[in-house]
Amino acid sequence: MKKGISSILQVAVSCLLLVSLFFGCSDIPSSQALIVVNASENVVSLVSIRQTNISPKKMENSTNALIETIAPGESMTFYLGTSLVDSIRLYISDAEGYASIDFTYEFHMHGGYEDIIASYTGTGITLSGGHAEEIVQDYS
Repeated sequence: MKKGISSILQVAVSCLLLVSLFFGCSDIPSSQALIVVNASENVVSLVSIRQTNISPKKMENSTNALIETIAPGESMTFYLGTSLVDSIRLYISDAEGYASIDFTYEFHMHGGYEDIIASYTGTGITLSGGHAEEIVQDYS
């Protein structure tokens, strides 16, 4: 009996070592980069990011209201969670106005990882990269 358990443990450890050799843990990012670019003529004074996670048992919202200033033409990187994130609401404001956008993204751990770029124009936000897609609300 002890020999059987010992053999099973040896096989399990060997499998784990092989997996770690082929798929190094350091190559898997633990978060999704969101780069906010200020393409407006005003200083951005607030960036708010709300991540909504929906699981079979409950819905959770996580909001990060970050009072950051981003000068015109500059950018700042924020990091989003990678698991169980169903949607993101990004809200950006400056002294003249604000804009918000709801979006989803696909996080590809092996080979498909790319940053999400959100460009704030002062009147709107455009997304590119990171397999991000705007969620269009139909209020009709």
